[in-house]
Amino acid sequence: PIIITDVMVTYTNVSEPSAGETLWNGGASYVNTDTNIVSPITHRRYRCLQANTNKDPSIIANIDIFWTDIGPSNAKAMFDGSTSYQTTKTGSISVTIKPGFFNGLCIFGIDATYLDVIIKDTPGGTVVKEFHGSMEGTIVGDWYEYYFSPFSPVTDFVLTDITPFYDSEISITLTGGTTKCGIIGLGDYRTYGITDYGAKATPRSFSNIKRNSD
Repeated sequence: PIIITDVMVTYTNVSEPSAGETLWNGGASYVNTDTNIVSPITHRRYRCLQANTNKDPSIIANIDIFWTDIGPSNAKAMFDGSTSYQTTKTGSISVTIKPGFFNGLCIFGIDATYLDVIIKDTPGGTVVKEFHGSMEGTIVGDWYEYYFSPFSPVTDFVLTDITPFYDSEISITLTGGTTKCGIIGLGDYRTYGITDYGAKATPRSFSNIKRNSD
């Protein structure tokens, strides 16, 4: 996969900081009730552990002493490579990326009603591949299911067979009420053959559960 950097993201309509977040300010004083403080350098959210002034959370030496990392900023959650956090926005999430060579796209952790993808050979150039479609994935087997079965939304989307170009550009728009996106991934898609019978893929989990004993 390609690591999507700030330079590659030429447009996004998700602001940083988003609602409920505050950019870290070296001149501000923080107390241990302050949370969702966003570093403009790391694009991550921090919670204050003890009162401090000018203790930059982007400096490793200040972590676990003055600050603790609580996850990516809302604007960057869709680029952190994990569905544990989702970029969330009322209305649509739109982003334009100039990543260079890529031939595969994946979008995971989707909560939206419609998806638009437009890929061009250069910014403002010729469209080489596009997708426009609903995120409703219900398969109806009979009239009863048509009228009474619940909707089955599409949460994952994969697009392959994309012609790579050195100066390629991709624009993605997810539309919904409260729209969410867990991962936007771009990279070199390759087929490695057919798996053996019974092969399984298990997602890696970094979750942990603490239980208080009585």
